[in-house]
Amino acid sequence: MKRSLLATALVLVVGTFSASANETILIKATLDKVPPPAMEAVKKALPGFEAQSVLRGKMGNQVSFELDGKVAGKTAEVVVTLEAKVVESEVDIELDDVPQPIINAATKAVPGLVVEKAMKGTRGTVSFFDLSGKANNKEYSVEVTTEGKVLETDEAIDLKDVPKVVTDAAARLVQGFKADSAKKLTMTMPASVAYELTGKVDGFDCEIKVSPEGKVLDIQREAEPEERKPGTQPPGPAGRRGGHGGH
Repeated sequence: MKRSLLATALVLVVGTFSASANETILIKATLDKVPPPAMEAVKKALPGFEAQSVLRGKMGNQVSFELDGKVAGKTAEVVVTLEAKVVESEVDIELDDVPQPIINAATKAVPGLVVEKAMKGTRGTVSFFDLSGKANNKEYSVEVTTEGKVLETDEAIDLKDVPKVVTDAAARLVQGFKADSAKKLTMTMPASVAYELTGKVDGFDCEIKVSPEGKVLDIQREAEPEERKPGTQPPGPAGRRGGHGGH
């Protein structure tokens, strides 16, 4: 599962990480579930955006939508709240469009990094570049602000290199979770380190972020849409609820 923008974006809306883990439930939805004001806000933030798929995310009482699509043929992702506030967006860009000082900052953070892909995004009031590539046969991604400050470095690591306290914490809090890949995340604002485990629970994708001390910080997992759960039926023509944003 690609790392969803929703969990980070919802933390921006709900607040900073709490004493207990933030859990984001992700459900595949249809485009008509996105309220018109929210879609209008997306198109205003990303002119020319053409939505192709959507995930509905819920953290506590806060609901947001992550839309994947295209802008002028380039892959784009955007998160918008139920209240029509765009909190994060990213768009693919050509490597030639990345300023050299940004490349320099990324290669300083990860010596030997060969950048293979670039996106430009906005999260809250911060604009950044998201650069991904390889160094020493490992996969990395580096977020760098437009001013050249490194925000985060993600390093793909072997599961055997994840501390046992981290894997034990994930298994204890999320029953049935089985990790199949891992990353080490190094953040600068504030300075911190975490491990991100990706795997499945009951056949659905799940991602768990854990501190080196074994504190589960964040969980995001996909769930089955309500209309597909046993004992429920998709609404027919006569029973379909009117309007948008049924959630």
